[in-house]
Amino acid sequence: MDIIIRPLKREDLNDIIKIDFSITGKDRKNYYTRKLDEIFMAGKLSCSLVADVDNKVIGFLIGQVFEGEFGIPEGAAYIDSLGILPEYQKLGIGSRLMEQFISNMRAVMVKKIYTLVDFDDLRLIKFFGAQGFVPSKRISLELEL
Repeated sequence: MDIIIRPLKREDLNDIIKIDFSITGKDRKNYYTRKLDEIFMAGKLSCSLVADVDNKVIGFLIGQVFEGEFGIPEGAAYIDSLGILPEYQKLGIGSRLMEQFISNMRAVMVKKIYTLVDFDDLRLIKFFGAQGFVPSKRISLELEL
């Protein structure tokens, strides 16, 4: 199986929605439509990736470089979403996407990469830990209404 890691294209939107649905069981078309609109806004550094096998998108990593959001200085990036079709999971595709993303971030002088993971999602916590991520010194706060 020849896996190609390439930059995300706007045309990948429907594939990303399908992959996300296969994982979450939720239709998040509006969310990903807005996210891709943001990613492809003029002047933004596009750094999101997809994994492609035989011209079929089987995984994606959506990330961006911070531009001062949340008081975090430039020189940082974040990973918003990561998804691999269930039948392609545990084949190292997520790691390949992560390696390419990290390499790309180093090339643009990013010093830190952030992400958020649900406290109960042990599989995802284990995956990010294997990639070298550690708990942040920042605390995520929420207010339920």
